[in-house]
Amino acid sequence: PSLAGKTINVDVYCPEGTPKGAIVVAYGTEAMNAPFNALIDHFCEATTNEGYLTLLPYYFESTKTVAGVARVVQALELSGQWSDTVAAAGVWANGKVSGGKIALVGFSLGANVVLNAALKSAVAAVVDYFGPVDRFGILPIPAVSRLTKERVKSLPTTLIHHGNQDVIVPDAQSTL
Repeated sequence: PSLAGKTINVDVYCPEGTPKGAIVVAYGTEAMNAPFNALIDHFCEATTNEGYLTLLPYYFESTKTVAGVARVVQALELSGQWSDTVAAAGVWANGKVSGGKIALVGFSLGANVVLNAALKSAVAAVVDYFGPVDRFGILPIPAVSRLTKERVKSLPTTLIHHGNQDVIVPDAQSTL
């Protein structure tokens, strides 16, 4: 489909029968490279088996960003385009399910992307798996993507999963 004015590859996982809703999934800095690809594929298959239309947009394509922490750090200023692409996937999915039951789920950097996408689109819920909201490693998240207390007031129902042993994204980033 065309997302955010660009042709972006999207893996679409279709359930049997009428979908209960849709879930848009955003990967982290390593995109769909091993070992994370197997985990994200499994997640997408599991949600589809539960009756949800699941989309995995390759949002790095919107900025021609190559996977890998060092390369993604160089592209962080373009993260607004990533969230636009994910938000557009949610809009596309909304046309495929009834009742507007759309959720965004992101892993690591993808969690920051879906939180920002939720501020740009009408979704029912957001799930953040260890996403940075203030700092990305040692670098600050660009102002356009930083989740301040004021900005998060506009988020829909949000579930945040952080581990207190995560040294990359500290547990403190799960509270604002």
